[in-house]
Formats: sequence, structure tokens, C-alpha cells
Amino acid sequence: MKEKNNFGKSILKVIIIIVLFTVIVLVSITMRKFLIISKLEKLLSEMDNVDNYLRTAISVNTELGQVIEVTSYIKDNKYLSVGNIYENGNNKSKISSYNDGIDMIGIFEQDGERSTTINGVNSGSTTIAVAEEFKINELDKVEYGYFKNPNNFFRLKILTDVCNSKECYLIQNNNNKYWIDKETGMIIRRMYETGSIEDYRYEIGNVKDSDIIKPEI
Repeated sequence: MKEKNNFGKSILKVIIIIVLFTVIVLVSITMRKFLIISKLEKLLSEMDNVDNYLRTAISVNTELGQVIEVTSYIKDNKYLSVGNIYENGNNKSKISSYNDGIDMIGIFEQDGERSTTINGVNSGSTTIAVAEEFKINELDKVEYGYFKNPNNFFRLKILTDVCNSKECYLIQNNNNKYWIDKETGMIIRRMYETGSIEDYRYEIGNVKDSDIIKPEI
């Protein structure tokens, strides 16, 4: 009987040790994720006042056979953004947005037709919305809110990787993946469960006034 009691106590101790070890591991993983997300979010917030940068974005949707390339120049609250949409290798359409604080111009070109939106007044069949400002980290801030949502946070996996020659954290949520620059907190690649990929490249401080030319209307 005594031997059975000792055996039972030994089993209980083993179970307690396993449970404690599991709890410690889970707490450690959760703390690591929290600290990494907090650090990256702080780095991202430090980009709030960046007002001179070039952003190149390429979105590839293999399912639709579509590629979207967007080049944006931002300097001193002025911006010019030009996007080309390709379908099955052919240039399907072009979208341009311009804002110099006085004029807000949007242009949509497709199949030889051209629609313009000037200060909210549309001329043509398509209206182009032009943003009042173009913040470098605006879209990424939305993603960080998504990461911190309790419904998503505990499912996140955080690894390290290299993307576009940048040291990154690779954050995985279900089948969605995000590569985040360790130095800036900026997301430089998104890969969605649908298979579509978005790549972003940034050059800070190199945009000249001559890069932001008002489109011909």
C-alpha cells in the first residue's frame, strides 16, 4: 500500500512538473510575441513625421493573372502616385493621383479612354478618389491593430527571416504572412492565404521636387 502511495505521489509530481513547464513555455512565448510587437509598433510610430520618401509597391495575384505596380513620390505634403494594372501580361489600365495642397487630381486610363477627377469634380465614367495625405506608415498601423486583437494575437507565430535584403520578423497568422523590417517596423511583404503577394520598397530622403510633376489634364 505504501509503495502504491509513493508511486501515486511520484506520478502527481511528474504531472505537476509537466504542467508548470508547459505554463512557463506558453508564458515565455506570449511575452516574446508581446515584446516584439510592442518594439516594432514603437519603431513604426517613429516614422510618423517622415515626409520625403519613395515607395514602390508590387501586388501579384496569380489566381486572377493580375499584377499591380504602384510608384509613389511624397515630399513636403505633396505626392504623386502612378499605378499600372496588368492582366495576363498586358497593360490593362493606369491610375494616377496627385495632390499639392491646392489641386487634387485623379486620372484613370483604360482602352484609350480617360477619366479625370479634379478637386472632387469628375469628368468621365470613372471617379478616382484622391487622398488628402499620404502617410508612410498608415496602412501598417491598421495591420498592427489586427496583430494586437486578442482573437489574432494568440495565434500569431513570429520567426526571423530575410526579405528584400532586409533582416525581418516573419509574422504568421493562419495562412497569412507578413515580413516586417526589424529596423523600421515597416511591413515590406504580405502574402495572403489566397496566394497573392504584395512587395514594398522604400527610399527615404531622396525625393526631389522635380519627381512630383503635376499631371497634364
